[in-house]
Amino acid sequence: MSTPIQAGSTDQRLRCVAVQDDYSTFKTDLVIADIQSLVVKRSGAADVTVTENALDTDPDDAHTDGNIYNAGGGEYLVSVPDAAVASGAPSVKIYGTWTDGGDSGFLIGDEYPLVGYNWQTGLNVTVAPLSASITARVNGTTINYFVGEVVAQTVAITDSAGSAVDLSAKTLQVVIDSPKASHGDVQVIASGSITVSGASNNQISFTNSAAVTATARTLRWALRDTANGDEVLAHGRVVVTEAAEED
Repeated sequence: MSTPIQAGSTDQRLRCVAVQDDYSTFKTDLVIADIQSLVVKRSGAADVTVTENALDTDPDDAHTDGNIYNAGGGEYLVSVPDAAVASGAPSVKIYGTWTDGGDSGFLIGDEYPLVGYNWQTGLNVTVAPLSASITARVNGTTINYFVGEVVAQTVAITDSAGSAVDLSAKTLQVVIDSPKASHGDVQVIASGSITVSGASNNQISFTNSAAVTATARTLRWALRDTANGDEVLAHGRVVVTEAAEED
């Protein structure tokens, strides 16, 4: 097969060769008067007749249906009607017959696939963007980390009615420990390392230590007011999940 042609395109030329009827030699000096028949065969569809017109002198001459350019060596380029390459057939090729005095033969064309894109400018492929999701960092009273992370987390503190709790005048402490029998502290974050923010002063931000995310596990956390009898203002779980990381 030859190079593809975009179905429905215009001003196409199809290549063919002129051969003697015994296929022994090429016909290299074909003229318009020699051509007896010329059609574009469309696979699975009706043929399109090409009415021979004139010889082109240059392969870049303006397209005129039925014009033929002698490319040399028995090879010819035939300017075909647009209907020849219309959609509705998987491929096309030109075929014809010629007679010159006592000689006769055939015009046998390359087969051109008809495609739905312009192969000369490339096939545009749309690649869908990757889609991924990550667990919410703070989901209810659960704070989520991934192994190896040392990142700041922000937690909004509300009471049982959903109202913001003003933390601005409190001496805060965040304790992260193990839920196992020993209840060993993993990290204790003092008030000076906790930032209070938000319009209602009910948001705290703090950064975990590497010890917290050293391994995948579930820990506990609590926010306390150390100036008021270590009152627990909020508490929940710390979940550390495995994720790909450099060795």
